[in-house]
Amino acid sequence: MPAAAHEVSFIVIPDTQGLSNHHPELYGPLAEQVVAAREPWNVQMVLHVGDVVDRGDDDPEEYDRAAAGLGPIAAAGLPMLISSGNHDYDDQLASSRRLNLFRSQFAALVADDAVTFEPGGIENSWATISTPQGTLGFLSLEFAPRDEVLAWAADLLSRHPEHQVVVNTHAHLFIDGERTRPGCAHHPHDYVGTQDGNDGEQVWQKLLRHHGNVLAVFSGHHVWDHVAHRVDRTDVGQPVLQSFQNWQGAERNGEGRFRIVTVDLAARRLRSCVILPTTAQVDDREGYDLDIDLSA
Repeated sequence: MPAAAHEVSFIVIPDTQGLSNHHPELYGPLAEQVVAAREPWNVQMVLHVGDVVDRGDDDPEEYDRAAAGLGPIAAAGLPMLISSGNHDYDDQLASSRRLNLFRSQFAALVADDAVTFEPGGIENSWATISTPQGTLGFLSLEFAPRDEVLAWAADLLSRHPEHQVVVNTHAHLFIDGERTRPGCAHHPHDYVGTQDGNDGEQVWQKLLRHHGNVLAVFSGHHVWDHVAHRVDRTDVGQPVLQSFQNWQGAERNGEGRFRIVTVDLAARRLRSCVILPTTAQVDDREGYDLDIDLSA
């Protein structure tokens, strides 16, 4: 159901690495349906959870395909924040966190007013939108956020207690509905470049649980199941939705499926559906729709 007059929506695009590598033609329907959702759903922000590409700088053309494929979204005036996934790093974290291609190719897609952790570091960014019911903040964090990034994020959350904040990151929730922790496949510490990073459980314990203005966290990364979610309370008792979605292991790498999330800020309520761009229809399989009351 499209947004009511008092509601605002944002879109979550999970891992598109399969489109960049194998099915670039599917970026067309994806971008078209994201833009088409803007008016009926009152879409004000687009979030990409990362793994935009598949093979890092082993195939620089993937960054070109992704930038061209997502370009119509930015051209339509929809602001976007993009987290970095492990495949987006130049050497896929084999030795370091270098993001030269990611930053150079995707900077033009990111919201003009986004604030970043460091100059040019679009993977850690902050933006807000104003709604009749208040301000909605969006905080995008790198794969396996470092402690210094979490400190930056904590400062933003502390300085804006009146905002309701949505967190976008690559890996937070595992396919079993638990936060990522040691023993999970593709854990941050499985990669040389992110030995200094925090997994989902650490991010919850170090950052998220301490801030009552966090509304939700969206992430991808893991395979082969496609959706999972959980709700936990912060230290001040506010519920926080944590949602995993990733269709890269589905037919044609998920065909560009994305999630529309509609927010009633005053009621602190989220509802969400999944769109299959190739049919321009809601994909209403079990577990895909969400309707979550996050009021205390």
